Amino acid sequence: MRKIACAAALVLTCASVSVWAEDLKADKTTPDMKAPETKKPNEKKEKPEGKKSAEKKEKKPQEKKPKEKKPEIWTPWDIAFGAAIMSDYRFRGITQSNHSLSVAAYFESRYNFSNSLQGYVGLSGESVSVPNRAAGEIDFYGGIRPTFGRLLLDFGGWYYWYPGGECFHSFIRGCLRSLLNGNVVKADLSYGEIYGKATYAMSDRFALGGGAYWSPSVLNSGADGTFLAGTATYVLPTLPNGIGWFISADVGHWFLGTSDSFYAVPGFPGGIPFKSYTTWDAGLAFIWKPFTLDLRYYDTNLNKGDCNAFTHDHTASGVFSTSINPGGPGSNWCGAAFVAKLSFDLSQDDNLRDTKASDTSTSGMKMLDMKMPETNKPEKKKEKPEERKEKSEKKEKSEEKKPKTPGDFAFGAALMTEFNIRGISGSNHHPAVSAYFEPRYNLRDNLQAYGRVEVDSIELGNRAEASINLYAGIRPTLGNLTVDYGWWQRVFAGQVCIRSQANSGFCLIPHNLDYGEIFAKPTYTVDKQFSFGGGVFWSPSVLNSGDEATYVLGTAKYNLPAIHIGSRSIGWFLTANVGHWFREHTPYPSYTNGNIGLTFTSKQYKLDLRFSDSDKIDCDVRRTPSSELSMVMNPGGRSERCRATFIAKFSVDLDNGNWKWPGLSP
Repeated sequence: MRKIACAAALVLTCASVSVWAEDLKADKTTPDMKAPETKKPNEKKEKPEGKKSAEKKEKKPQEKKPKEKKPEIWTPWDIAFGAAIMSDYRFRGITQSNHSLSVAAYFESRYNFSNSLQGYVGLSGESVSVPNRAAGEIDFYGGIRPTFGRLLLDFGGWYYWYPGGECFHSFIRGCLRSLLNGNVVKADLSYGEIYGKATYAMSDRFALGGGAYWSPSVLNSGADGTFLAGTATYVLPTLPNGIGWFISADVGHWFLGTSDSFYAVPGFPGGIPFKSYTTWDAGLAFIWKPFTLDLRYYDTNLNKGDCNAFTHDHTASGVFSTSINPGGPGSNWCGAAFVAKLSFDLSQDDNLRDTKASDTSTSGMKMLDMKMPETNKPEKKKEKPEERKEKSEKKEKSEEKKPKTPGDFAFGAALMTEFNIRGISGSNHHPAVSAYFEPRYNLRDNLQAYGRVEVDSIELGNRAEASINLYAGIRPTLGNLTVDYGWWQRVFAGQVCIRSQANSGFCLIPHNLDYGEIFAKPTYTVDKQFSFGGGVFWSPSVLNSGDEATYVLGTAKYNLPAIHIGSRSIGWFLTANVGHWFREHTPYPSYTNGNIGLTFTSKQYKLDLRFSDSDKIDCDVRRTPSSELSMVMNPGGRSERCRATFIAKFSVDLDNGNWKWPGLSP
């Protein structure tokens, strides 16, 4: 039997609600004080009638006083969040996604102790494809950022967590057999690191920086490591339409120690002395509002044999023998590569970034541009709340004069305890990240056309590490009824043929599970509180099996009264879904699934708490007489992807109307 997990799209990154102070009212006025009139000796006293007529002439129409605005209260708290999609996830010159597509998201909470000292804690996640089959990479970090004039320092700690890994070593009890190419790897690759970094702005266009990172056990191998890095950034003149761009280059050297005996090889029974190496990258990045497109070249000086000894690459092949890789295969994970990355980064204090050299960093050293968004630099004068609000109001008034365009877009990201679709855990009950982008066009008031790209981190038996979903459709509205008609294509990135033997031509697990569906989803809104709907999804070849399948869905939603906490309003609602996947003529069993949950919303943010279950514990297992296939797909002999589970998901969703930071909106 084998287990196949479907994946669907949700949104990440990763964010949380910051602390806001209530607006104070300032409405006190002082009465006008008139000086007593004195009688002048030569002044002729006017008659009452004349005086009245003079007063009428002098009296001017009273000017209308502008409406007073409530003052905005400054808060030392700030948050930042963002997401990215990249062609390859590179860490210090080495791929962690097997040269395949990867998605990432992060959230960072900050506290400004003073104008020159900031503390921060953060959480980030990336989709990976590593030898021990870890579900993803979840990072926890924190530190302080002091500034001294043009010098910005950053001191902190980082913990890299790789959940869901399995041990592969034929000669160690409790581990699975060694990988097909003979490599071995631990179940847990998680490790911690401390760091110190410095960036000096030579000018508004040019900045230099560097950093030192130390870990007592890199990738939990037992080998200590010290990484030294240097970076340079030069900002080019702004292009038309406010597009900023800059060039940057990084170079680093990783001094690596000796591993423990788990990775022992002939000649080194106590462990491998990993080969220290140098890595470098150079690239060009374009910035428009919160979006960054980074085009970058990476390389290292590691040969394929020493690269394999360090990475334990499950895709390594051939024979590239070195002293620490005797008779072992060679890995191309450390070779040259071109990487394209599209990301967005938002913060409360600095939503639209200035393209100064001190504000930009695209170091390839652990995605510093993603995970460590730059703070406000000392040379950049911070606007007062009143000035910032006045600019925002002027901009909005000018925007009101512009005609509304039919085009719109939406994008977002999510971080969840697991990625679940139709009752099946696509991430094998491990944490997952997700991101999407959706352009829309309103053909008329009640008809919208749209396209959509979603990327989700997953964990399938054929080593697929990401699900790329492409949508296209229309959304007509008829009174209280909204219908969504469309088509989607699901592509699983990173799929490989899993063979029973190294030279076998038979794939135990198919290397291509891509498939498409057409769908129709109606939703009827009864009133402001209650709505219900459903959907029908049909595929001509579900999971590329050649057999058609139909999924029928029913949904219900009930909005609860809003919760008011100070000046904040939090919405919440209950939802329930039930569906049945008809797959009688396919290699997979038919089954029924359902879920019920409670969702909290505040502006763009959403926290969803949900219970999901299905009527078949092995609903994802392909019906086959091969017990060998069952063992490969489901170590232990059975699948638990369809079991009951509790899912927590935190997401942010933005569109053309609300992508500005809420604190800057009136």
